[in-house]
Amino acid sequence: MSTRSLADALSERLLDTFPADQAYTKADWATDAMPGPLRHYLTHLLRHHHRREARQLRRARTDWVDYDHPEMEQATHAFLNATEQHLQVPRDQWTDTLRTAARRTTNYLVRPVPTLRAFVFEDAAGAVPVPQVQWRMRFFGPYAHLRNAVQAFADKQDRDAFTPDAFERVLRRVDERMTADFDADRWLDLLDPLFDTARCATDLHRPTDEASAPQSNSSSEAAPEATPMWKQFEQDARPRRTETDASNDDAQPLWAQFQQRPSDGSRQTSASSPPPGADSSSSSDGRSTASDPDDALSALEREVFGPSHTPKREVYVDALFDGDRDAYRRVLKRLRTVDSWSDASQIISDDVFRPYQVNIYSDAAVHFTNAIEATFR
Repeated sequence: MSTRSLADALSERLLDTFPADQAYTKADWATDAMPGPLRHYLTHLLRHHHRREARQLRRARTDWVDYDHPEMEQATHAFLNATEQHLQVPRDQWTDTLRTAARRTTNYLVRPVPTLRAFVFEDAAGAVPVPQVQWRMRFFGPYAHLRNAVQAFADKQDRDAFTPDAFERVLRRVDERMTADFDADRWLDLLDPLFDTARCATDLHRPTDEASAPQSNSSSEAAPEATPMWKQFEQDARPRRTETDASNDDAQPLWAQFQQRPSDGSRQTSASSPPPGADSSSSSDGRSTASDPDDALSALEREVFGPSHTPKREVYVDALFDGDRDAYRRVLKRLRTVDSWSDASQIISDDVFRPYQVNIYSDAAVHFTNAIEATFR
């Protein structure tokens, strides 16, 4: 199955569930019927339009009004807050928006590097500033290690912009080195968002844990009936190795080299801890677990936050994880395994606050942190 046919099948099925007879807000697609990667894309698209509305408002200012007056600043702030609460995809644009989201998301899940290059530099005539690169990369929720590596590389090299070629080189190096030693379970965990999306389009399910690890010589042209979904996509999903990359091998994966130091100056030393975006959870027999349904997620929340705490799931997912419920679940699974507040706070810092650029003084961040800390008292 090609990415185009997957995107087309996904679009048609979603248009049956979300017909183009109304405008849609993020509350409308906050359902399991909408695959997580598409839900993330559409939610960030609304944020993108909110920024455009704010820019247009600033451009409309003239010197005939004192916009710097406190009353005007307060009114502007209230207006922008109101627009953020009432963002929507217009009814007459829903079909095209959903089809575009499906196409871009499936392309990204199968071929992240070329998709990111094309998307980030779509309207650029040359180099793109790092903040703009990050903003456009945030349209895509899975494979957060790519976004983290770009930011870390920019910080390390004191870059303020990327050319398309430099951007692609960083992505290919980090994607190659991160997955170089993956076994079957790690591949399946990494590709979970692809399986979830494909299931919504085709009713295909995640391969069983007994499946062998993806092989570089697997044929992507095999008939869909005879080839598991992950094997059809594996060739496109795994980056090709170049002589330049081979000559620059380091013993340490690139994502680990780029990992930022904690605020105390130390470096996280757990060799088994995956980068943000990779699920480190596994069952007692060493096999990775599939995505939990809502009731299992509720049980996980009770275990992490304590039975007396009422978690603000939707607030946490939206404000701390950019709408990525799978990332929220993965962090809770990691938090469940630690024995001290010190270890838990390190996970919160490394897997939540840094990769998602969270304001640690926001209500959601404070509520989340306090709830976790309370379980260790």
